[in-house]
Formats: sequence, C-alpha cells, structure tokens
Amino acid sequence: MNSPILALRIFWDRLGKRLAQKKRQGWSGITILILRDTAEEPVRVRINQYVVYFAMLMVVALPLASAGVTILRHVKEERAFEKLEDRKSLLMNVPMILAERKQLLRSARTQVFAFQSQLDNRDDKLFATWMDSLTEEPDRRSPEGIVGLDIEDLQRVRRSAENTLSDGAYHAIRLFWHRISIYHLTPRGRPLLTGIGFISSGFGQRPDPFGNPTGETHTGMDFAAAPKSPIVATSPGVVMQVSKSDRPGYGLFVRIHHGLGYTTLYAHCDSLLVNVGDRVQRGQPIALLGRTGRATGHHVHYEVRFGDDKAIDPLEYVTAR
Repeated sequence: MNSPILALRIFWDRLGKRLAQKKRQGWSGITILILRDTAEEPVRVRINQYVVYFAMLMVVALPLASAGVTILRHVKEERAFEKLEDRKSLLMNVPMILAERKQLLRSARTQVFAFQSQLDNRDDKLFATWMDSLTEEPDRRSPEGIVGLDIEDLQRVRRSAENTLSDGAYHAIRLFWHRISIYHLTPRGRPLLTGIGFISSGFGQRPDPFGNPTGETHTGMDFAAAPKSPIVATSPGVVMQVSKSDRPGYGLFVRIHHGLGYTTLYAHCDSLLVNVGDRVQRGQPIALLGRTGRATGHHVHYEVRFGDDKAIDPLEYVTAR
C-alpha cells in the first residue's frame, strides 16, 4: 500500500530538483566577453536568461498585437459602413412610409368618428380638426433638408396617431359599455322560473275569454302554472307601482322600471313580495302566481312597455337570453 505513495513522493522530489535547477540556470544568465586589442582584461557582460526570453517574446508579441488591432479596426469600420448603408436605405423609404402612415391614420380617425356617431356624441368640429392635421405642412426652414422634413412629418403623424388611437379606444370601450348596459337592462326571458309553466295566451288580437263576440286586444302574454308559483323579475330595476287590493282588471300586480324607458308588468298575482321603491335583480321572486282580477285561471299576465308607447310583444324578449 506504501508503494504508490512512495513512487509519488519520489516523482515529486525529482520534479522539485529539476525546477530548482532550471531556476538556478535562469538566474545564472549568459556571460558575454568583450575582447580588447590591448592586453587588458576582457569586459564581461552578464545578462539574465529571463531578460533574453522576455525580449524575444516582445519581438514576437508586438507585431501580432499590432496585426490584431488593425483587423479589429477594419471589422468595426465594415460594420459602421453597413449600418450607414442600412440607415441610408431607411431614409430613402421615409416618404413611402409616411404616406402609408397617413392613410392608416385617416382610416383610424374615420372609425373614431363612426364610434362618435353611434354614441350620439358627434363632434364635427373636432373631426374636421383631425382631418386638417393630416395636411399640415412642417416648418420648411428646418436645416436637415428634405429627409429631415420627412422625418419631422413622420414623427408628427406618429404623435397624432397615438392620440387618435387613444381616443378611438376610449370611444370603443364607451360604446361597448353602453351596449352591455342596454343588454343588461333590457327585459329578457320568462317571468317564471325555468321549467315552470307554459304560455297560455299570446300577444295581440284574440277571442275574448269572457264571451265578447268582437274579441279583444291582449297587451301581454299569459303564463299558466300551479297556484302560488314564484313570479320573477325579467331584468334588474326598481319597483315603481304595486296594487295590493283585488281590483277588476289586473287584480294584484307589480310594475317595475328597468331604465332606458323599459317597464314590465306582472298581473293577477296571489300575493306580492315587494314594495314601491325596492330594487330587484333579474330572477328575483317578486310575487306569487294567482288568479286575482279579471282572470279565468291561475296565470301571470306579463307586459313589456317602452316609454309611453303601446305595449310591445313580449315574445321577442321571452326568447332572448
């Protein structure tokens, strides 16, 4: 087991001796004798070997370093020339890019104007100012020449485009929000819970269930179901009218205002679950189904009105989701 360690130690000792010998030889240097014509003793000049090696290294390294610096400088000049050519070609394309950006900006502003028109908030003066800004000429006293003028014009169009797109995004979001609000407030669906009841009478002219030979105009839709089935609001709103006494006609009823001019009526109720001023949500029970008032069976009479106009056929709202 000691033989590998012993061999390693012997190798290490020999290596140390050789390095020490090389060190002594290096520092011993080289002696140069300068002989004279006279009989005087020659001049001895002793030069260290490491100094000689260093001088030889400098003789070789300096030309190589100089060549490397020259090559790097040449490469940098080539890259700078390529960049200059690329910028030159880009500057030559500036007029074409500028014309394209102007066309895109004009199209974007036209769309913004369309948004404003749909919102009934059209500002013709503002739109005319926008369109005029596309034809505004930059200052011709600019010292950069034609290319400089084109770049200034392109920067101006870019700033104007950013403003236009910001304004366009605002109007788009505003229009989207208005449409969401309208959809949210519009009465939709049936005044009964899903799977309960059926349509027993439609909207419009119909035979009089009480025997009048001339018939009658039905201003809503009737949904028949089991007595005391929950009647639910078809849209969020505020209760604007209730009748808690059994009167001829609608009997006990609830009328809800939903905003944007829409109102709904739920008549012939057995009992009411809300009062005037209460806020209700879509699908919230507001009454129980009955047959109060002028009714031949248990059902809810459901009406949809818009402002002071005549009643609207609820079928298009019943089938909407």
